[in-house]
Amino acid sequence: MDGDPGRNEVVPIEGRAVRAAVTAAEILGAAYAAVCVVWISVGRAADSVVLRRIMAAVPPFTTGSYLVAAAATLSLWADRSLIRRVLMCGIWSFMALFPLIGLMGSYGLADLLIYAPHLVLIAVAVPAVRRSLSAFSDRTGER
Repeated sequence: MDGDPGRNEVVPIEGRAVRAAVTAAEILGAAYAAVCVVWISVGRAADSVVLRRIMAAVPPFTTGSYLVAAAATLSLWADRSLIRRVLMCGIWSFMALFPLIGLMGSYGLADLLIYAPHLVLIAVAVPAVRRSLSAFSDRTGER
């Protein structure tokens, strides 16, 4: 593949440091989601000091879901592996449910601002998904 890449070809961000940062973000995002699953299955009243400390430091209703969303967006832009990108988007979808749970008792429109970071990250992620899909359709010859 000589010359410039085609307009629709996926060209991930290169560099060893970038790949290491993306991998670390993906691992941390997946690990945090796993901790949230354990926290849900054990129950909030569980007598686990470690789970209480993690959930107090990074609450899943706000900061935790935003960090996983940022990791998924970074994965969409910089990762070559389709499996890892799909996995991170699945984890992001799961973690996006936490702010929705937090909105259950909300009454005002200002309360919807808890979802604003997700909307910004979705706006950043959509071009990466479109680029990947168009590259896939070019590779398979579909239009």
